[in-house]
Amino acid sequence: MKSEFREVAEGLENIKVEMEGAMAIVTMNRPKAMNALNDQTLTELQTVMEYFAKDKDILGVIITGSGKAFVAGADISQMRDYGAEEGRDYAEFAQGSLTRLNLLKNRSLLR
Repeated sequence: MKSEFREVAEGLENIKVEMEGAMAIVTMNRPKAMNALNDQTLTELQTVMEYFAKDKDILGVIITGSGKAFVAGADISQMRDYGAEEGRDYAEFAQGSLTRLNLLKNRSLLR
């Protein structure tokens, strides 16, 4: 395992990343929250997607979820006190995080 990849993987709390040959497996790992997306999870997802986009030795990425759900959606418990502006800011942040999947150029599979 490349040392840079190891550093990225070890710094994650809400997702797990494993390599199987040239395939990366990303597991959303907040089963008690049905893998709902909060700021930390989205930031971690951005980090790994940016790493995968640069590493051309990674031929594919599978994204899955632990527990009963793949991803329940946004973590509304985080947003309960948001006003309209904060809600829009969060939506833009979340959309930007998920748009980073496009960096993989057809190398990702959600299941």
